[in-house]
Amino acid sequence: MVVLMDSPTSKGLLTIDLVKLIPKSKVEIMDVQHFMGGAPLLKESTFRKELKDIDYSRFKNTLVGFSNREGHILPQWASILLAVKFEQNNVWTTWADSKETLYNQWLIEHLATWDTSPYANARVSIKGCTEVTLSARVYMAYARKLMRIAKVVSFGEKCALVPISKDVSLKQ
Repeated sequence: MVVLMDSPTSKGLLTIDLVKLIPKSKVEIMDVQHFMGGAPLLKESTFRKELKDIDYSRFKNTLVGFSNREGHILPQWASILLAVKFEQNNVWTTWADSKETLYNQWLIEHLATWDTSPYANARVSIKGCTEVTLSARVYMAYARKLMRIAKVVSFGEKCALVPISKDVSLKQ
């Protein structure tokens, strides 16, 4: 999302609120306990049956995070199988025990497809105060991508911007 700020101190500054890049989808955090058929241990046959019996249509327009709050011992293939089965049904998933963790992972995964063309050769600010807590990893990744194309990259709010990078080789 691009927002042009027009205060005297920020003429021509494009502000990016990374939270606005997240799709307006429902979020569901599901514990792997849900796929264990009530058993204390994960059994492959039970796990596969539970995955087969899911009505994946209920996850349309939903971002799904899987968690293991009970601390079950899980084979590595379990999370992979979860991801593949949901992906085959066009449901985006990640391993996350909270909405914030899920949003952070979504932003990282979708950075590669983010259209940066509006920020080429521009003065850009990455909004610091957002309605969702984002990790330093997310801010770092987006700043690295922007610094390759933007004339100036800063972070924070228009009243207190912190300069991050400036490329004097770009057109003035």
